[in-house]
Amino acid sequence: MSRPAIVAPRRGVASVLAMMFLVIFGSLAVAMAVVAQGNLRTADSSLKVSRAMSAAETGLVFAARRLADESSRFVVEKGVIDTDFGHDLWMGTYDEGSDGDVEVLPPHGYETESTPSGIVYAVRDGHLADEHDIIVDAGDSSLPEIDEEYGTLRVRPIALTANEDGPDPDGPYFRLRYELLDGEPMIRVTSIGVDGDVSRTLQMDFRLEKKIEYAILSPNRIMIGKNVMVEGPLGSRYGVVEGELDGDNSDPLVTRSDFYYLHDTLDQRLDTFFAQVIAYDTDGDARLRPEHPTESQGLEGHGDLVDYDGDEYVDDGDLFLSFFDDNADGMVVYDTDLAAETGHGSLSPEFADIDNQLARLIDEARPDRDGDGEVTASDRGLGYMDGIIDGLDLYAKLTGRLRFAVARAAWEAAHGESYQTVVQGPIRPGLDNAPVGFEVSDEELREITTEMFSDTHTWFESQVPGDPPENPVDFLDQVQAGIDAGGTYTAPEDSEWESVPYGSLG
Repeated sequence: MSRPAIVAPRRGVASVLAMMFLVIFGSLAVAMAVVAQGNLRTADSSLKVSRAMSAAETGLVFAARRLADESSRFVVEKGVIDTDFGHDLWMGTYDEGSDGDVEVLPPHGYETESTPSGIVYAVRDGHLADEHDIIVDAGDSSLPEIDEEYGTLRVRPIALTANEDGPDPDGPYFRLRYELLDGEPMIRVTSIGVDGDVSRTLQMDFRLEKKIEYAILSPNRIMIGKNVMVEGPLGSRYGVVEGELDGDNSDPLVTRSDFYYLHDTLDQRLDTFFAQVIAYDTDGDARLRPEHPTESQGLEGHGDLVDYDGDEYVDDGDLFLSFFDDNADGMVVYDTDLAAETGHGSLSPEFADIDNQLARLIDEARPDRDGDGEVTASDRGLGYMDGIIDGLDLYAKLTGRLRFAVARAAWEAAHGESYQTVVQGPIRPGLDNAPVGFEVSDEELREITTEMFSDTHTWFESQVPGDPPENPVDFLDQVQAGIDAGGTYTAPEDSEWESVPYGSLG
């Protein structure tokens, strides 16, 4: 007799485990999806914030360039742009009878049917000529718009990207507002950068000033000799009159290197360097770039021509540093006491009493090196008056750009060789500026005449106090007779004001 088979009961344990794992894995999948989505949103937000901020910064740069271009069209006779005249100049409400002549030059890069009366209208016309403005909101179609009461200009948004149909309104853009400030001849620019639903806002104030753009602007020949440095642009109108370039010593500009006649060996290296500059310098800054495909060829095979100060250029200052730096520490010490004062310790002199004037000229150039408006210990930490000549001094013969009214070909034809045989020394033109320009227009190189200054003494006359006030002391009498006419003497070291030369009308 056989026993019946015993069948074990099924308890469903595998199903329970399977469902538990499904729940766990499903939860993990959901959590990973949420985290991934959050990361994507965070990355997208960060990208939009970055693009919006970049758009706002671009807007400020754009507005600064537009203000500079349009305001430069207004050539004013009046010397000082005070609050009232600045507001009138912005709105076009000036009175030429009391404010002097105002000449409005033609626009650059576009045409208008009428001449703007004020700077705000010139800026508006410039925006009207733009091809990259877009309409984002319904109200943008009526822009640009000027608030005549407050002098505020609002313009259409400007797109930073484009598609096949033109400017892309769905991409990042910036929106500008120009606002006239009360109490100051200043314009406040508000730039709003937008990318999607993210925006960032930046503001910057611009002052209306009348300036001669050039440190030197001359109708005559200019000679800048040894131990002379110029900070600011230099312009020369010499050579455009027939016959001016004829004969010897008729170059519009002559500059001499500061480092000749210090040592015969250094003179030979300088001769070699300037010969290479004439042959290989492509932009006219009297420097050779080791990383430039053409200029670097001028350095090949010349072991003495190296970028010693590490500024990515080779100039005659590098040759000077490498020649006199005895211990190869990148510094040439000329005053051990000053070096010790600025924390350099006890150093050995390397250029003492060779040419103290040159050493001080380079070391004490640009006192406010940190740009805070004051000369402090911070500036000395940046190389000012530290008894050492090195890369921190940013040596340049000319800190600015060169502009000539004459054509380069005409100058060199009269001179008989490259103009760079007589224009020596490095030129640091600044960002976005070419070092040298020829055949510059009269608008940029304006002719300065004595007639322009014939009435400048009237301002000084108006400042002379009277006793009583309605009977002011005659200014001319004070200038010519001095103390005998009631004036007082103040020693130069005690004076807070720049003196007026004796006998001068202004």
